Amino acid sequence: MLDFLLDFVNQELRPQLSGDDLTSLDAHMESVRKSLSRVEALVTSRMTRIQPQLISSARQVIQCAACGQWAMVAGEGVTTCLFCGVPWEPEQAAEEYAAEHLGDTRFAAVKVGGCPPRYTCPACGWDALVRSVRVAAFRDEDLGFCFHCGEVFRNLIGCAKCSTLIEAGAEGLQVCEACFEHAFAHD
Repeated sequence: MLDFLLDFVNQELRPQLSGDDLTSLDAHMESVRKSLSRVEALVTSRMTRIQPQLISSARQVIQCAACGQWAMVAGEGVTTCLFCGVPWEPEQAAEEYAAEHLGDTRFAAVKVGGCPPRYTCPACGWDALVRSVRVAAFRDEDLGFCFHCGEVFRNLIGCAKCSTLIEAGAEGLQVCEACFEHAFAHD
């Protein structure tokens, strides 16, 4: 029954709400989502039902920041947890993941001088990449992961000129496309 109610709230009720009603529902659902993993029958039933989707998207499945299940799927500009149903804006998903699983926040980066929790993705250009993510298909590796396009990056480095993240190649000096074009435009 709880499985049905989650789907109903996420697929039927939530799209019909706006303003204060939507804000109120989201606030209440946040506390519900945090407790879902304690209902073993629900976890077993729901994970079994969504397993085919998780298997086919294993390179884009990560641990959800809201419910803790390995069921958050990102790609094509959409980030959604298939278990708890929370919809995320890609930048928000990156921010929440970094805060929940890595302890990284924008506040800490500014205050303490650490690294920002999210970066610009070299594949899609969105500010939705986190450098140290565990993806379901590669749970033993910390990878770069974009919460917008769902791309996985094994070898991210900073551009030698501007520090923009790029995927390391076999060549020597590594520069981003913009710096490369700038250098040739001035020769």
